[in-house]
Order: sequence, then C-alpha cells, then structure tokens
Amino acid sequence: MFDKFCERFLPVYVRFWPSQVWLAIWSAPVRYEGNENLPSRRDTAWEALRITVRYGENHHELIYTMKHGVI
Repeated sequence: MFDKFCERFLPVYVRFWPSQVWLAIWSAPVRYEGNENLPSRRDTAWEALRITVRYGENHHELIYTMKHGVI
C-alpha cells in the first residue's frame, strides 16, 4: 500500500516561505532483475524513501538528511 501511495504522491518539495529552505521527500526504488552487470534487487518504496532538507532556489544544496534511502 505504501508503494502505491509513493507512486501517486511523491516526489514532494515543500518550501518554507520566505526562506529558500526546502523539505524534499521522494522514493525511487530499484526494480531491475537479472542483469549480468547489476545485482538483482527489488527495493520497497519504504527502503528507497529519502527525506532531506535542502537550500537554494532550485533546492540543490543539501543541508541535512532525515532518512537516507537505498541508492
């Protein structure tokens, strides 16, 4: 169920106005199987969930990571 929620509603970028601080929430699970160069994985959306606090007009500068995801 969480996988479907993530597919529908994420990524989310929330700006704390009037500052340039953003809360970024996204999930990008790796779903490939059986490639000779890559190990076979089936990550869940929760394992891949990333929550970060970022700074800048285009939210590029990372300030803090609240939840790392599998990369």
